[in-house]
Amino acid sequence: MRTGAFALDWFNFKRTTEVRSWQFDAIVAVRHGVVLFRNYGGAPRNERIEREVNPLGPFQGIGDSVSGLLLK
Repeated sequence: MRTGAFALDWFNFKRTTEVRSWQFDAIVAVRHGVVLFRNYGGAPRNERIEREVNPLGPFQGIGDSVSGLLLK
């Protein structure tokens, strides 16, 4: 879920995103139909806030595109 000013987010100046999720990791090793190893784990609740600030706004990513074209 994004929070903050709509205009700053839309023009890519400042973006704040709240992430709420869960995580499950599993490893299963099978050989000839027999499970040799299994391991699982995870987290029931992951909550974090991601903040992205671009002082140049929509022009921030243009430098990467132009430099790639100039080096070819």
